[in-house]
Amino acid sequence: MPAACSAAPSSSPNPVREAYEIVVVGGGGAGLACAARAAELGADVLLLERRPGLGGTTALAVGSFTAAGTSFQRAAGIEDDPDDHEEDAGRVGPPKHQARNNSRLRRLFLGEAAATLDWLTSLGLEFRGPSPEPPNRVPRMHNVVPNATAYVAALHERLTALGGTAVCNAPVDELVQEDGRIAGVVARVDGVRTRVRGRHGVVLAAWYYAARPS
Repeated sequence: MPAACSAAPSSSPNPVREAYEIVVVGGGGAGLACAARAAELGADVLLLERRPGLGGTTALAVGSFTAAGTSFQRAAGIEDDPDDHEEDAGRVGPPKHQARNNSRLRRLFLGEAAATLDWLTSLGLEFRGPSPEPPNRVPRMHNVVPNATAYVAALHERLTALGGTAVCNAPVDELVQEDGRIAGVVARVDGVRTRVRGRHGVVLAAWYYAARPS
């Protein structure tokens, strides 16, 4: 089940202020991780989620986390690195899909995976593995216990513990542009169109890529 988050009942004042340092759009795993990490770094964070609960497609997933060079691999005597991982990732799926990938960006992403796994573990999440996951040449699959809803709960708890705010039932309708940059959003909070500034930035973490029209 999706995790609950703040939402203003019709008789309550709008729970959203006029400005935050960071505004994150989307309350799935990516948005929650971004918001929680920004809060850890001292930012004043608002997360807006259009649905009644947090989690997005992450809440529906098994919860596997594929990474190379992890502490779990080292404990199992497995030698691995992100370069090999990037090469193996290039074998996933039809060649016509791989032709649209950016290997340099993928390598950058995979190079941070082991550190991200350590961070998630530091939040109290428990993993099992690594397990084989073809076409990976060595075991790289780490599974969170009991499933991916654990990500949602831990990240939301971390965000709120650091003073961040997550508001559900708050779809974002517009991006606000000022001087050639995105400076905020217009969201419907409790049905009321609300303009919110993101003084240091707005992060779009909405819509799982596979669900977007091509």
